[in-house]
Amino acid sequence: MTSAFLEIIKALASLSSLTMNLSPSPSMYKIHKEKSCGEVQVLPLLSFWGSCHIWVHYGYLSGSIFPLFVTLIVGDAFAIGYLPVYYRYTTEPTEVRKRLACLLSVECAGHTLYVLGE
Repeated sequence: MTSAFLEIIKALASLSSLTMNLSPSPSMYKIHKEKSCGEVQVLPLLSFWGSCHIWVHYGYLSGSIFPLFVTLIVGDAFAIGYLPVYYRYTTEPTEVRKRLACLLSVECAGHTLYVLGE
């Protein structure tokens, strides 16, 4: 009984997380439709991708394939899909590239620390 209850809670948590991963979709649709980013900023999208990516690695390394890894790899894919839509219609592509480079350097530093810690 307890194990089944725990699995139900895990499934509900995954469903909740997947719903949250879809929350930028209306904004991305609006950007695509209007061909302009308007007031939307790139930082939340980059933070979304960075957070999902770090949690994907944690889920894999800790052996928590379901729900952590599976749920967040889907979030990672959504974030990777949102970023090109934003980048295509932004008026500040240089700023987006700078922020993406900063995020990637932090991600690389984290990967390096993990590899060196092994």
